[in-house]
Amino acid sequence: MSSRRISRKGFAIEIEVPEGLGDRLRAAVGRPPASVDPSREVVLHAPPPVRLEPRDPQRALDFLRDPTLQGDGAPSPKLLEYTAEAERKLAAATTLAEKVALTPWYHTIELPGGLVTPGSHDHRRLIGHMGFPADLTGMRCLDVATFDGFWAFELERRGADVVALDLPSTAGLDLPTGAHQIMIDEKLESPFGGGFALAREALGSEVTLYQRSVYDLSPEALGMFDLVFAGDVLLHLERPLEALRRIRSVTRGTLVLADRYDAELTGRPGRLIGYQGGWRGLEWWRPSLDALAQMVIDAGFTDVDIRGVYRLPRTGAKVDLLGWHRAIMHVT
Repeated sequence: MSSRRISRKGFAIEIEVPEGLGDRLRAAVGRPPASVDPSREVVLHAPPPVRLEPRDPQRALDFLRDPTLQGDGAPSPKLLEYTAEAERKLAAATTLAEKVALTPWYHTIELPGGLVTPGSHDHRRLIGHMGFPADLTGMRCLDVATFDGFWAFELERRGADVVALDLPSTAGLDLPTGAHQIMIDEKLESPFGGGFALAREALGSEVTLYQRSVYDLSPEALGMFDLVFAGDVLLHLERPLEALRRIRSVTRGTLVLADRYDAELTGRPGRLIGYQGGWRGLEWWRPSLDALAQMVIDAGFTDVDIRGVYRLPRTGAKVDLLGWHRAIMHVT
């Protein structure tokens, strides 16, 4: 036993304290003792099982190949021959209808003369749900990853001065390890912007196309924007948080973000993110809705308003193939 005297505002008491009581109390609440015995061994436990998937850089590039021409392990020359023939036909086309029919489309866009591009996704039904102001006159807007330009043209239709951002070619994509070199070796690189240029001309649009990566966004390069739209971008990026930081650097008003989230991870404890690594369809991440919103805040924005969630099937898909879960967020 040892004695300890405690004084408080003129009142004093002396108590006896058992030897080692302080160390035992610290251990009970998770605090380390005053000294650690270096001779004590660390006890290792058996690790839980880990499942690793085999990675094939060839398969990572399947989204660039025409599935009707490429079988498992098939080389790319047949695809190159097909692509060259398609380009020759497009160059020889004389009418807008012929050019539309020969161009691969992601967006469904209404063009003059009743023409509608055969896009793999029809976003027209989403226009009323995005929450864009009806009148954007005098506002400067940015469409990130514009592709065929559907959202850029919609913002322009509302009166905005619009800049559209997209990569110049597939070489700028965030490809997984080894896939980029295969793209070079097999000459799979292809330019972006064919559909955008055709639709822009047909619509008489004045949208400005800026062919750079989202990682290159800066006020010095493009200035500031009153409204920024980014749709289905983050899931395809190796560094989504960095992309959000770059978007934040040019946003002086509102970011309208529409991107994928994982419904199964949403609602579980913690902000969970599924990792895919870009190996299938260039999909890198599946964040829970909580994690997606938290990334936006961590990128420097201050408020996230989740306007709604939806699923958009591919054009012509079966009813049970509803597409990914996506969320619409207004961020300031």
